[in-house]
Amino acid sequence: MYKWNNKMLTYILFISLLVMVWGNSTTVAKDQLDIVTIAEHLEKEENVSIEEWSVFAREVNNEIATKEEFERKVHTLKQKYPDFQWSFFDEDDAWKAEATFSHESHLTESIRMVTTKEHANIVTYIIYEVKGYKWDKGYPHFLITTLEHRMNGIFMDTPSVFACMEGYISDNMNSALPAQMEKLLQRFNASEIEGVEDENFVSTSAHSTLFTQSLKNTKINMQLGLRTDGLGARTSFVIGTPIITFEY
Repeated sequence: MYKWNNKMLTYILFISLLVMVWGNSTTVAKDQLDIVTIAEHLEKEENVSIEEWSVFAREVNNEIATKEEFERKVHTLKQKYPDFQWSFFDEDDAWKAEATFSHESHLTESIRMVTTKEHANIVTYIIYEVKGYKWDKGYPHFLITTLEHRMNGIFMDTPSVFACMEGYISDNMNSALPAQMEKLLQRFNASEIEGVEDENFVSTSAHSTLFTQSLKNTKINMQLGLRTDGLGARTSFVIGTPIITFEY
């Protein structure tokens, strides 16, 4: 993972916290997944290399209130997905279950369940993620045929869904970061809403006409981050809808 400036990290975590509090109105059923749209537009740039991507779905469930109910839900998931490798963690303040499945095509799926006490209430987070490296032409078909099936099997309601992609930009012209950011915004038909800029990084929250989901009560439906190690160095990028979810 790339190491980002503390200001940028703070900014991203702040926006992420808003999503944790507010949620968002993402649905899976639409013409094209955000991650596919991001990849298609990045691939139009000859100097861009995609290194990692992720589709991340999360549901907050208030119906699982006991350890027995937690174990029952986990048992149901194990029966549905026997090919996944499961692990369990019983802690004083939380019950946790994790499962992973690695594909030959360098894709990894994971399911996580965490039940914990928050403000005197029992809350369960159910998370599904599919992650890949580089970008293969077969991935859109896999995501279309698999993702919605997984969502329907794992979640009790409609989850919040996030897409994130990162990689490198090789700029022979050694363009300044703001210029590279402006080029990316144009590529995604996006306009900046707010941002943070420093000598070696730029982070922008924007609205793009390509994506329909957004943060609640805002027009923000896309985040972009750029970082360079200095003049002549390649630029690392990260793009997320509606926010960046990768950890740095």
